[in-house]
Amino acid sequence: MNYTIAVLGDSTVGKTTFLDRHETGAFTRQHVPTTHTSVRNLTFSTSGGVVTLRMVEYPELTPVANLLHTVQADAVLLMFDLTNRISFKNALLYARAIGNTVPFVLAGKQV
Repeated sequence: MNYTIAVLGDSTVGKTTFLDRHETGAFTRQHVPTTHTSVRNLTFSTSGGVVTLRMVEYPELTPVANLLHTVQADAVLLMFDLTNRISFKNALLYARAIGNTVPFVLAGKQV
């Protein structure tokens, strides 16, 4: 089974670090802002078979209206920094814009 997951959130919330950790096991402490859309395939073995998640990470401040027209995602991972209230409020703005178009998960991460 294959699914496409859009990964959204403010800069510095840890989107790239989260994906690096799951892809390679490495933890990156240095922050390098994502400047372009990047795609990674994460493969997991489950009791129901192999699942591949095509994780599409978008840079900060990608207009939500543009995303909804261009993203062919099965779900969205909305990330925010637990220590940054503004990043949470921005994640909620994404959630409101997405509405019921695709399922989403709101994930807090401390960086």
